[in-house]
Amino acid sequence: MKRASVRIKRAQLEYFRALARNSKKEVLAYFLGDVVSPELAVVKQLYYPKEFSLQTACAVTASPEETAKIYAAAESLGIRVIGTIHSHPDWVPILSPTDYKEHIKMGDRLSAVVGVNGRKTRVYFWVAESALPLKIEYN
Repeated sequence: MKRASVRIKRAQLEYFRALARNSKKEVLAYFLGDVVSPELAVVKQLYYPKEFSLQTACAVTASPEETAKIYAAAESLGIRVIGTIHSHPDWVPILSPTDYKEHIKMGDRLSAVVGVNGRKTRVYFWVAESALPLKIEYN
């Protein structure tokens, strides 16, 4: 079986990693793009919420109003929200039980976590039906 992958621009991911390195709170962005097949999701852009219901070192949630804006922006571009990426300050990049439940509840195709350790970061992407991280393809 072919390992599933995510295609994303390196600069988009590096920008998120830089934000994560420089924040003591969790950082969040939404993936806007396409699910090409069960084995490939393509991220076309990241949308960064401006308003949060919750933003701490252990959790982050965009406000309901901001979430509505994100979905409207995706629709206006003719693409869809396919998932989220968030950071874990001073922690490892794992999909926690809470992260997994939110992933399922929201119907996301992709979930990604950037773990920050000092100035170093590590990122992993997942889909709900596999515990194995996805292969990252840069375009």
